Amino acid sequence: MIKKVPLPISGLILGLSALTSLIKPYSNKLSLLFLSFAIFFTTLLVRKIFYIRKSFWKELKNPVTLSVLSTFPMALNIITVNLKPLLSGYANMIWYILLSIHIVIILYFTKIFIKNFEPNKIFASYFIVYVGIASYGATAKSIGNIAIGKIILSLAFIFATILLFLISYAYNKKTIIKPDLEPIICIYSAPFSLISVAYFNIFNSYNIYILYILSVLSITLYIYVLLKLPYLLSLSFYPSYSAFTFPIVISAIAFNKLALYNNLFFPLKYFSLTLAVLLCIYVTWKYTFFIFSKNNI
Repeated sequence: MIKKVPLPISGLILGLSALTSLIKPYSNKLSLLFLSFAIFFTTLLVRKIFYIRKSFWKELKNPVTLSVLSTFPMALNIITVNLKPLLSGYANMIWYILLSIHIVIILYFTKIFIKNFEPNKIFASYFIVYVGIASYGATAKSIGNIAIGKIILSLAFIFATILLFLISYAYNKKTIIKPDLEPIICIYSAPFSLISVAYFNIFNSYNIYILYILSVLSITLYIYVLLKLPYLLSLSFYPSYSAFTFPIVISAIAFNKLALYNNLFFPLKYFSLTLAVLLCIYVTWKYTFFIFSKNNI
């Protein structure tokens, strides 16, 4: 069974852990259920990494695998914040360790893959490596370090802006995308939504122009992904299905924050929340069936 646990399940873990806090005001029981699944899949992934420890580093030479796997420390970051009352004083230490791991991933990824720019090898998952660091900005206030959060937020915005052009250029140059890599395009909806969440969490007052830029970019890229969803959901199951979860959940969190700022976003808030819940349930079922069934989907 452990053999069948795919490394990209880390994306689903991130989606479920992020959904935990989003759904909590509506249903504490459902929130705990999502958190329980996130922790369960985390144990499976850790066991998988130990199981393939001899070939694990070889797998990380694949840029898509490494970029998607970088959702794992991000997920652990959110789980740590959710479990902070139980972790006592260890939560802050874990947060700094996870941030350090993510920085190491950025440096390693840049050294191995970015210096050899090849459009055919660049995918939307690259957003996770560089802009994913904003997840630590989003949780910085909870560990009492807003200063680091602001630095992280600034870097994430610079990375997101550069990568939006770089990744879009790469996709325009691609002639064929393998079906198992197509769902990764959904990650387009994540970067500026994540930055929006971090911005709302760090600051107490907001610049209207910054909010306008972030909201326009977040909503535009979200709509872009929504238009592709019907086709993408018609594909056979692939581990990259995890890309249907965390980007949509992150967008839903951003729109929830925007709705608190402006009532005009309330319809978008409830639509994105509903879609995030449905996709997380659907992908969780697909992954569970894939891992525990005798036959692959």
